Amino acid sequence: GLQSALFRGKNDSQKVRKLGCLLKSILIQCNEADGMKPKSLIPSFVNFFHVIILSSGDRSNKSCTGDEVKLLLNIMEICTVDDFFPVRGKVKFSEDEMVTISIEHFCVNDLLRWILVHSSIATTAIETDFEILKKCIQSMPSFNRQKQVWETILRELIKSFCDFTTLAVGLSTMTRRIHNDKNNESFKSSHADLVRCAVLDSFASETCDQMMNSYRQSHHLLRDYDIIESSPKRKGNLLLFITTCLGIHDSSHKSLVSTSVIKHWINSCLVLNTDESHLEEKLILEDEAGSNYFLKALLILASLPGCELISTEEVLNLIFESWFEGGMIWNEYAVNLLTTFGEKASFKDQFILKASSSLRNDIHCEPPLDHAVLELTCQAWSKRAMRLLRITKLDNLDNLGLGSAELWDSASLSTERDFSEYFFLCLMYLLHSFNSAEQRKELISNANESRIFVHILTSIAKSENPILESFNHRTERNHQLLDILGGRAGTGETLLEQTCIDGIVLLSTFMNDQARKKTKSMIKAITSLSFLVSALFQTPTYYEIQPTEKDEIDPSDVKEGDSLWYELGSQRIKATVMKIHTDDFPNLYFTIREEKSNSERQTIASRLKRHPKSFNPQSTASFVDGGEGSRREHIGRLITDNILKPHLFRLQFDEESTTINEVSAEAVNIILSQCGLISVGIGSVRYEIFQGITSMLVLLCDSLAPTDSSIEKCTMVIRCLSLALGFGVYTTPSSMNITGIIDPTDSIVKLVDLYRNSTWFEAQKRHPFERFHQSVSMWLSVAVIAIKDGEIFRCISGIIRSISDILLSINSKESGVNAYVVMKAMNSFQIASNDCTDDSVDNHDEKQVLGELTQCFIRLSQQEMSWKIVEEFSSLIVINSKKPIKMLEPAARSHANDLTECLYSPSKRWCSFHLLYSLAMSSKPLQEEESVIISDVINQQQAEWKQGMDGEDASELEDDIIISASWLPEKAMCILSQMKPKSSSIQNKLGEENEIMGDLLTWLTCLSILDTAGSVDMRNRTSISSFIQKTKSLGFLLETAMEHADLDIDRKESIFSCIDLDDKHDLSIQEVATLAVFRTVESLPTLVKTWFNDYCPRYMQNKLSTFVENIVAPETLHRELTRIKKATSFGEMTVNGSCVSREITATYHQDECQLSVMIRIPPSFPLKNVEVDCQKTLGIPENRWRRWALQIMLMLNNQDGSVLDALLLWKQNVDKEFDGIEPCPVCYSVLCIKTHAMPNLQCRTCNNRFHSTCLHKWFTESGKSNCVLCQQPWSGTKV
Repeated sequence: GLQSALFRGKNDSQKVRKLGCLLKSILIQCNEADGMKPKSLIPSFVNFFHVIILSSGDRSNKSCTGDEVKLLLNIMEICTVDDFFPVRGKVKFSEDEMVTISIEHFCVNDLLRWILVHSSIATTAIETDFEILKKCIQSMPSFNRQKQVWETILRELIKSFCDFTTLAVGLSTMTRRIHNDKNNESFKSSHADLVRCAVLDSFASETCDQMMNSYRQSHHLLRDYDIIESSPKRKGNLLLFITTCLGIHDSSHKSLVSTSVIKHWINSCLVLNTDESHLEEKLILEDEAGSNYFLKALLILASLPGCELISTEEVLNLIFESWFEGGMIWNEYAVNLLTTFGEKASFKDQFILKASSSLRNDIHCEPPLDHAVLELTCQAWSKRAMRLLRITKLDNLDNLGLGSAELWDSASLSTERDFSEYFFLCLMYLLHSFNSAEQRKELISNANESRIFVHILTSIAKSENPILESFNHRTERNHQLLDILGGRAGTGETLLEQTCIDGIVLLSTFMNDQARKKTKSMIKAITSLSFLVSALFQTPTYYEIQPTEKDEIDPSDVKEGDSLWYELGSQRIKATVMKIHTDDFPNLYFTIREEKSNSERQTIASRLKRHPKSFNPQSTASFVDGGEGSRREHIGRLITDNILKPHLFRLQFDEESTTINEVSAEAVNIILSQCGLISVGIGSVRYEIFQGITSMLVLLCDSLAPTDSSIEKCTMVIRCLSLALGFGVYTTPSSMNITGIIDPTDSIVKLVDLYRNSTWFEAQKRHPFERFHQSVSMWLSVAVIAIKDGEIFRCISGIIRSISDILLSINSKESGVNAYVVMKAMNSFQIASNDCTDDSVDNHDEKQVLGELTQCFIRLSQQEMSWKIVEEFSSLIVINSKKPIKMLEPAARSHANDLTECLYSPSKRWCSFHLLYSLAMSSKPLQEEESVIISDVINQQQAEWKQGMDGEDASELEDDIIISASWLPEKAMCILSQMKPKSSSIQNKLGEENEIMGDLLTWLTCLSILDTAGSVDMRNRTSISSFIQKTKSLGFLLETAMEHADLDIDRKESIFSCIDLDDKHDLSIQEVATLAVFRTVESLPTLVKTWFNDYCPRYMQNKLSTFVENIVAPETLHRELTRIKKATSFGEMTVNGSCVSREITATYHQDECQLSVMIRIPPSFPLKNVEVDCQKTLGIPENRWRRWALQIMLMLNNQDGSVLDALLLWKQNVDKEFDGIEPCPVCYSVLCIKTHAMPNLQCRTCNNRFHSTCLHKWFTESGKSNCVLCQQPWSGTKV
């Protein structure tokens, strides 16, 4: 029965599976019978073997199934290969058919095809295919013949892009010995030699090159993402293929590739293992997933016992490479291998030395110029450093290359590259890797150089353009470093105090270095010292805190739980009020608890104070407790002895000593504003500073004269005095240093006389000594607060104006500095003027200076602009905006167009907007209508608009443009007329936002001017709104604003907060857009209603109507009622309104008639029309009061008029009608709603009078020229 089954010509899957089970049973019996085989069945097996082969060729994939392959392998276990492929090559299938087939043909054609097909569908038959291949190759008598067939098949598999998993399974199967193959001893001993061939070596090398190149590209942080790999990637398990080639999974661990291939793999992995590599080349992503399979496999191989394929040096380099790349391979393989090899003498030390040397070499490389690349470089460095620290106990900066004071000092001197930024970022990223501030502090403290902390802080302080950069900006990195170490509390007062002392010594060393003038290092050192002292003594001395409220306590104001200061002798102790006693009323007394001792005591109100220290301008002593007082005195003494005495008190006037003099003067500011003058008496710090500053002031007063030599000498003296008394170029500015130290009046008088010397002043205007005038501005900034004489004080504004005339006209690289010092002087003068001058008195000098500063502010480029300039100029705007006299209006009026352009500059727009707002609040137009100048852009646009218009419309358009040009800045009109949608590309997103912000601010300015112009004359509102309607800008601006606005009805802040004068910040596009929506609806209700009904996108309608109903309408009505209450032009008419009922009632008595009108404003006005009720009017015919109601509704619903405008127009119409003037039959109004003209065209037939605009509109819309009433051809005359 079995023979007949085997000889059937066809086979199906079910029969194949059954035969397979049967053959397994036969094999088991044969093995139990000591290898005896059923010889009678061999012909049948051979026949069935070839039937399966031939039938596979008839299928679409020309391959056997998995079950068939397993059956063939079982058949080959029972028979020998020679039974299937006899030596003569003839196989008999039937009496009539003889087929010639060879074993080579079967392997290279059929079997190879099966492997490729099975690998493409990922079946388990692949291993069986290679088992059959091994049996066939094994049966070949010659080793060379075996080798030739294997190489042919391997080459074809590689060429066919067979996946790595199939190749790995094939290699593993080909090298695995068959358990019952006892006779073929030659194959047992040389199975690895057969598989090991040139084809495999070549493929293994090429694969390594391709994969490592792909790995490097994919993990390099600066790779070009647009480059697409041209060659496809081979699929499958690459790691399995590599480990199989290395023999890792084989018990004998025999490699299937040659030693040269392994060396090539090692070298490919060590591409970055050189100190010559540039930092950019070392920027690789951390290999978190462990995708560097060659490195992983080599480390696994190196960890095998007795591995001789990789030398100890190569293992060291591989571990180093893994350390460099990090990730899973480092954590799971390299660290363990390092521990294993660490048992060998000095192996771990060699690695630590190599890694440490690499980190140090990277530190000494030139950092990238691109800051983003620099950040990535420092992150990568810090990760490598942290990996090294985790495997070693040497937790200090020396092993990493950052522990050298000389290194940090040299970074301060670098000019081409910012090494200090590079070192700082490396250090910060490293410190962030630690879990606690204590560990970070320990890392720095363990450095061999005890003063390394002060060298770091000095190096990272910024010294570029110090006068224009704020102190906080220049010490930003210092703050970051101190914060990451735990702040003042975490760092500790002891370390901070010692670092301050080290800073004083370091600064003194720089200043005493005669061989190398370390200007930049000195500036960084004094900046760092100021930062350290402020960190050590967090509470500044008294002159930085001038109480804004009285110090004394009113007993009736005290409440239980209040935190106050208990005065005990000369000191004050913080205390909490625990209980108020009233048993001796009205003489109250209190039980307080002291904060430090936690003890309670009773006291009276006179012993309780509001502030921690008293403010006494006549005394420079400030309260500190005993411990802090001694520290302050100690630091002050060190600064005096090491810096002031050798340098400032021995002032040198040569050019080389300029920086030394200025730094020494700044050291005085540190003592005065941060340490305080604690001790008194001869020899004290207070005494020596007083003597030094007084001598400098005397020198100034004695030397100041209108000669070049005197000016040059006094420049240094004035500058040092300014810096010493708190101007703050390199240190923290202080506004109160001068109080109680010296009286600067004599020096101010001398300067007044100098600047009043017309000969000298004119010479200076022609050839200015720029640095002298800068120094005088600085001196005025700090000295003006101490001037109490009103006459002398008023002279200071003249000096500032003179300096402004000189400095602001100079076109030099110091334009920004010139603008800043003048702004600073003007600011200080105006702040101090509250006590010395009357704000209501017009000061021409101040207006002149503000105008020049505005022009300078506009002219400054983005590179010359700085935060301090913006801060000072915005402070000037705030101060002058609150004065009763309009100080800013002349400056804004003169530069309206330039200020409009500045709305598109992020750094200038806040100041520019508020200057334009001051102009918008002025009731005076920019140009007189008779002499208005219209730009070419608007004239060209006007010509386009006029096309198709008749004479009356064109004339009306001209009038509208003339009125608009007399009020609106020319630049704003051009912007509105040329407004187009912005580009939405991602690359231009920032520029697009700036442009949108500029458009919105320009729009808000125009709306403010519109409201002001309308309040002057209602006709102005109509003309400007008509111009805006012509530009079609409203729809675009509303859509743009709504896309960026926050229309949330549950608002917590005022909608006007974004432009609040007291909130000096960069304007938010969301807040400005929200305000723009609000103001547009408020100022242009009719245009908004038209746009809403006809053009508003549907998705915006619900959002806008909700916003209008809940936010705009209530606030607009409230603001309108406020304006009505302030109005003075109603005469005998009384107006009342309510925000609750949303009704406004106006009552007007004329002769014996009582005229009453009620305006009902809907909740969603202006999206819904107002209603007007005149029914309560007594003594007036119905047709007349209905006509009046229509007038008001037309004004509110169709003419962008306010309620105030509508009521005033109604009153004027009533007055005219009672005077006997008949209304126009077209608009039913005496006064034209738009032009406020009376009817001026009279029909000769019926004698009725019409407004020219109304009649022209009637003719246009009716299509004929007949009189409105008599319908006769028009032949009227003008009256």
